[in-house]
Amino acid sequence: MELRQQAGALVYRLCNDQKIEILLVTSKKKGYWSIPKGHIEPGEKMPSAAAREALEEAGIKGEVSIHSLGSYVKKKFS
Repeated sequence: MELRQQAGALVYRLCNDQKIEILLVTSKKKGYWSIPKGHIEPGEKMPSAAAREALEEAGIKGEVSIHSLGSYVKKKFS
């Protein structure tokens, strides 16, 4: 099985009432909710890829933290 690395953006905002809102997008094919994410282009750094995916998938621009929140492996079956 080939592993392909992706970068995702956990987009959030702190509201006036101190509640945190998190942005989710839906997938085109299956309609499930997810964070904006996608493949890293050759030579691209992970924070840049995360920012690009947030812009491409949700039209969102903002500050990108260079700190990773973690990683996981997801198996996709055809």
